[in-house]
Formats: sequence, C-alpha cells, structure tokens
Amino acid sequence: MSPARYSRFMRFPLTCGLAFVPMAMLACGTDPPRDALESNGPDAGFGGSGRDGSVNVACTVTTVAAVVTRRPVDVVLIADTSASMGAAVAAVQQNINASFAQILLQSGIDFRVIALADTSQICVAPPLGGAACGQPAARFFPVNLPTGSGNGLSAPIAGYASWSPHLRANAYKVILQLSDTTSISTMSAAEFDAALTGQSPPQFGTPGARAYTYHGILGVPPKSPVTDPWLPSDPVLSGGCDANGLAGQAQPAYQEVAILSGGLRYPLCEPSHYDVVFKKIADGVIASAAVPCSLAKPTPATEKLDETTLVVRYTSSAGAVQRFEQVANAAACKPAAFYLSPTTVELCPQACTTVQADTSAKLDVEYGCPPAIR
Repeated sequence: MSPARYSRFMRFPLTCGLAFVPMAMLACGTDPPRDALESNGPDAGFGGSGRDGSVNVACTVTTVAAVVTRRPVDVVLIADTSASMGAAVAAVQQNINASFAQILLQSGIDFRVIALADTSQICVAPPLGGAACGQPAARFFPVNLPTGSGNGLSAPIAGYASWSPHLRANAYKVILQLSDTTSISTMSAAEFDAALTGQSPPQFGTPGARAYTYHGILGVPPKSPVTDPWLPSDPVLSGGCDANGLAGQAQPAYQEVAILSGGLRYPLCEPSHYDVVFKKIADGVIASAAVPCSLAKPTPATEKLDETTLVVRYTSSAGAVQRFEQVANAAACKPAAFYLSPTTVELCPQACTTVQADTSAKLDVEYGCPPAIR
C-alpha cells in the first residue's frame, strides 16, 4: 500500500475497555464494514499480518455524549416592602408572572424564585406563586425576611440561614433587589460580595469568577429613554427619582454591587415600565443558563487516552454537524476550535459563543482516530 493509504490505519493490539458508554463505535473484535478497509497489497485487510508481524486494523472512533444541559438558575428577589414602596410592590405583583415567569417557563430552563420580603405585604399569584398569599409553589419559595433601604444588603446576609436551603449548588444565581434606597446602606458592596462569595459550600462563585449577577430596581434617576437600564459600564449615579407616587435616592452601595457583578440598574419611580424591566432581566436569566463550554475529558478504563485524537462534534438545532479542531492552548484559539486543560475540554471563545447561542445545541467528544481520517 502507498504511504498515503497506509496513513489511514492505526496499528494497535486488539484490546478494549472504556469508562464512558460509547454512543457509536465498532465493537471490539467485530469486523468493520468493507468500505472501511483498503486492499492494496500484503499489508491490507482486517486481521491480516503486516511485514513487521503487527495486526492492521481500521481505527475505531468512540463518541461520548457531553453533558450540555442548560444550567438551572436560582432567582433571589429581595423586596423592600416598607410603606413608601406600595406602588412599586404592586407593580412587581402585577408583572412578575406575565413579564418574568412566563418568559422563563417558555424558555424551558429550570428556574426557581426565592422571595425575601415581609410576606404579609407581597402576594405572588399563580402560576408562579402558591394558591394563597405567601404560600410556596413548585418554583416559588417565599421567606419572611423584611428589609428596608438601609439594611437591604445586610439583612439577607444576616438571615442567610433562613433562605440558603432553597439554593441549589449547581445553579447560577440572579439577585433582583427592589428598594427606594433612601437610607445609607449599613453594608458596603465589597462586604456584601465577600459575604456571598465566602459562603460554604460555595454558591455564588469567587471574587475572581462570580456565579451571580445582581440587578437593582433602585432610587436612581431614569436614563433616556426611560426603559433603558444603566449598564455596568455606566458610573455610580447621584441624585434620585421622584415620580408616580414613588421617591428614591441613588445610594452608591447598591449600584456598586450591580457594577461589580455585571448587572443592570433601573429607576424605581417608573412602575408602568416594570414589564420591560422584567422582560430584560428574564432574558439575562436565560443567558445565564447557557450550556457549558467546559467538558470533562473521556476516561478509558484500561487504555491510556490518546489526547491527540480528541475532536468535539457540535450538532446544531437544525441538525448540521460541525467538528471543532484541537489547538495547543487558549492563546492559539480560533473559530471552531478547542484546547485541553489537565482534566477538561475547553471550547475556544468563538466556538463557545456559537454553541451558547443555540438553544438546542448538542456536543459529543470523539476519540480513537486522528481527525484527518474521519
């Protein structure tokens, strides 16, 4: 056989043993299809003997389904239910189902809402809430933890033991705070962030890799147009708002938590636009549940994994198949590529963006044959 044809085969002893259940492979000891073999000379043929006495075998591709389910999300609603917040609380009750829960339900992600408030002052109706005011439901967990604008950050930390049992270790956390922030916070943004990320077991990530985003409906002045949020790139605001029966002050601590966690800030004094606010936050929750871009390496039970043969196969929601190629490291990343860490397969940024934009993405990890002969 010519060198070009010979390169289409791997020489190895007839052994098998895989820790992962293969999705598609040639069974060990089973003849491959005829079209998988070449027959040009004495080296050719499955089970035949080569000039050096080794056995020539068409290489086997083993496919392992990667875990790419969307992350669950825990939404922590912290609501100031003091007397000055009546119009805002009413607007939340009006919009949390139609403009928030319904969008999340339609997305298919696994979410729950943990509401920290004076539960006698806020009622979330079905389908999100329970049949009676303050009653829990499958996705709704009210916790009686009153907060005001001064202790809106410190009270949830002090009362962490009362609501942390409803958190899930594998869920991304989205915090939505509703407060007029008229009083100076008794806790700084840095203290709040350190308390969250310092919990054991870890729930909110680390300061270098936070697993939460904080959004605030706060006493900040409106942007133009009024439905646009203040972004993390916008500075800490001064002043406040006074409209529609609500008034607030733009206290810095709350805003700083939003900025450091990549969250949004909305004006409390525009309750007629809370539907837009909840829709935008719901979109952010869905984005937080994106499929992971870090996959576990396959671990064959008895053979050493030849990492040079690894390929990631991406099947789009439309059924199109694309194979991502391996590059040396993160610095060598390019479109449709991945690299390896000691224990994981890491999609390069552009491949990650492609996969996470596809709500029905499927990823498989293949190994066993050099990519050139697949």
